[in-house]
Amino acid sequence: MENPLHYRRAGILEALCLATPRETGMELPALMPQVEREWPDWVVDAAFTDSLRWRASTEEFGADRETLFDLWKQHNRHDGPEGELDELIRFAMIPGHPFAMEKLIHPNLLSQESPGARDAIWSIHLVPLWFAEHSNLRQLVAWARDANLYGVQTEVALPAARLLAWMGATSQNELRQAAMQGLTRLLVACPEAFESFLPDFLEVNDAYILEGVLLAVLGGVLDGAKPEMAANAAMRVYESQFPEGNPRWCHVTIRHYARCIVEAAQENGWLYGIDLAVVMPPYQSSLPLAGIPNKQGLEALDTSRGYGRIVFSACDHDFYRYIMDGNHPESFHFSSTQLPDSGEPSRPFLQSENRISQHANPEVFDLALASRFVAWNCLQLGWTEERFDAFDTGHYTDQYLRFPREGLTERVGKKCQSASNSFQLSASKFSQLLSLI
Repeated sequence: MENPLHYRRAGILEALCLATPRETGMELPALMPQVEREWPDWVVDAAFTDSLRWRASTEEFGADRETLFDLWKQHNRHDGPEGELDELIRFAMIPGHPFAMEKLIHPNLLSQESPGARDAIWSIHLVPLWFAEHSNLRQLVAWARDANLYGVQTEVALPAARLLAWMGATSQNELRQAAMQGLTRLLVACPEAFESFLPDFLEVNDAYILEGVLLAVLGGVLDGAKPEMAANAAMRVYESQFPEGNPRWCHVTIRHYARCIVEAAQENGWLYGIDLAVVMPPYQSSLPLAGIPNKQGLEALDTSRGYGRIVFSACDHDFYRYIMDGNHPESFHFSSTQLPDSGEPSRPFLQSENRISQHANPEVFDLALASRFVAWNCLQLGWTEERFDAFDTGHYTDQYLRFPREGLTERVGKKCQSASNSFQLSASKFSQLLSLI
């Protein structure tokens, strides 16, 4: 501490952090004696973590990825999980880096068993970064959405496209829209990325993400600057989204975008040996509506206060009354009459279960059942109070509005409700009933 160079050692340490792995095969912090300190050595920490931004090739590192990640976690001084995630987004864009997109963020997000599990470690932490003007996340989205992308190479386009696609999971409306726009522009500018990009995302288990990916593919097909690559992308969509002659997803917009992709490619004469009738409605999608419990049964599935709010919103309050047309069921555009070849029973709306709106209409689909499905499906999508109560009641979601605006951040619970009602349940009705097809 008495050495006159002590307070001027930052530059020396930064140089040593870069040189030491090449000369010794070890990272500098691993070679330093472990001394108990009242305060962290901020200069060492900053030198080491900053050095990771300037390295990429294998010989520039002195530890395997797991050890290096542990060292980074030990020495990084970013504020909270959001700061750490933003730094990982920076690393994800460095080709060849141990923390590159294909080595860390992408496989981790891909392995999550449900949308809720992924949202808990990913999308809820994106919201503060979107509102931070100089965050790596915001800079990436702005670049993809607004910059001239002519000539962008696959080694840059592919990790950026993966990041943007995963951002499609967010409940922040403005971020999701900007990420989808950026993803579309990026894949149009670099259709070479389709081959490596599509396989994982066409099998993803989150409808929010797949919806954005299909929109981007549609943009690439409509642009058609490189027909062979657009045709291959369209064929992948056809094979993955309409297996065995029926849509893989019971989801109205996913089916629609996939259909538009296949039809556009077919119209351009790019696809051969396909059955175009497979992508045309009516479809044979279905949902497990017969097993949906009553309201008391729903509340027994999860007794937390947070889930109670979801049940109340979906079955009694604003979501039921205004989003699902519970106040005016006569305007609900789904008939209770099945299509001729439907195997589903008739489900007329005979009795309201709502505490406020008692209107019913036997000519439309059973809104009471529909509302209970919405609440039930939130749990199937991975919503738990432990994961999301702090976010759903926190600073970024405190605008209590009935209708989403562009800049609104929805509760994750509301995201799950919207996905269940507007897309999955509507898709089931489209498939089985005389509706708006």
